[in-house]
Amino acid sequence: MPSAETIGGRIRQVRGSRSQADFASELAVHKETLGKYERDQMIPGADFVGRVCQQFGVSADWLLTGVEPPRSAAPSADSDRLDEELNARVVDGIARLYKEMGVGLSPMDLGRLAARVYSDLVADFTPDERLAGLKGILAQMRRQLREPPAEGKQSA
Repeated sequence: MPSAETIGGRIRQVRGSRSQADFASELAVHKETLGKYERDQMIPGADFVGRVCQQFGVSADWLLTGVEPPRSAAPSADSDRLDEELNARVVDGIARLYKEMGVGLSPMDLGRLAARVYSDLVADFTPDERLAGLKGILAQMRRQLREPPAEGKQSA
């Protein structure tokens, strides 16, 4: 069984015994791109994550972080799709921001950061406010990435 410690390992786990070519075709992605995802050389985008979750019935939380969210009362299929869509937007927004700022972020760190942001959005905002909240959080992250680190300043 493949290691599920990284997003690449979890993608391999979902693929199971299917060939990379067949799995890539099912998900409308090039086989080489899938290979890079599985080797953690490239972070999958929100579209890919959404397709894996929808087609193979895995949660975005698990695929991105390896942790299943706690189960409460069985949610409706519509609320699952909304949650996965929000989670995909969180992942995509963070990945794009870090790429735009030229800051490296490992897939595992992306998953952890996305899970925290997603959790904050769900806890602090109503469903109608969450996208605006995400924009605000991403703007704050951009400002923080632009600021020089406060610690370790060298004085002349």
